[in-house]
Amino acid sequence: MSALLEAFLARLYADEHALSMFLRDPEAAMDGAGLVEADRAAMRAADLVGLRMAAKSYANKRAGRGKPAKASGH
Repeated sequence: MSALLEAFLARLYADEHALSMFLRDPEAAMDGAGLVEADRAAMRAADLVGLRMAAKSYANKRAGRGKPAKASGH
């Protein structure tokens, strides 16, 4: 995975607007990010449901709304 693709994914996970724009028009978002064809192919094959779920999970963690820890039973 290229550093450019890693940065693009990090932006999608951290920026709700960027994710929304990617989901609305992936090709335009990838154009704007300057992704090379190999990275674009990887994004075209990406699990979009998983991408949305991960972004939501990270947002919840940043907001301090992660799942509460399970009781240890002690």
